[in-house]
Amino acid sequence: RRWLPWALAGLLLAGPALRSWALVGLMNGADARDRALAWCRANIPAGAAVGEIERTWFWSVPLRPNNTNRPNPDFDTSPWDLHSDPEAWPAAPPAWLVVNEHKRLERYWAEPERWAELIADYTLVQSFDSTLRIAPGWTESSLGSRQHDWLYILPEIRIYQRK
Repeated sequence: RRWLPWALAGLLLAGPALRSWALVGLMNGADARDRALAWCRANIPAGAAVGEIERTWFWSVPLRPNNTNRPNPDFDTSPWDLHSDPEAWPAAPPAWLVVNEHKRLERYWAEPERWAELIADYTLVQSFDSTLRIAPGWTESSLGSRQHDWLYILPEIRIYQRK
């Protein structure tokens, strides 16, 4: 019977320990932004118009080498024609959209109809996130019921192509 309290304590700690292991595993894996960038390099032709819903920054796919919010003409070169704000897109929308789902949810949470209108002429062609299977029926993923800050380091990236 002396082992019973230890067994109960072990069972109580097993769930949080597995979840912690899973989150470390998610952060240790290939970043969704890097995988999305590799896909863009392989599938989106140079010079193609690519839309973002905000200027490239650390939460975005690094479509510009200068992946900061401070423009620098020496480092802002990109193989694509980038359009960072849907409100300022030209009359012809970009052929591609590369979107961080967290930023989309943040920007359009109060106006889902605006988002639906924005992507009405697009088809989702690729999605990148981070998912780790812990046990049967138990997975951890990018957009689960995660705190806001986790979504910066475990984003889901979606890529759309205009129809």
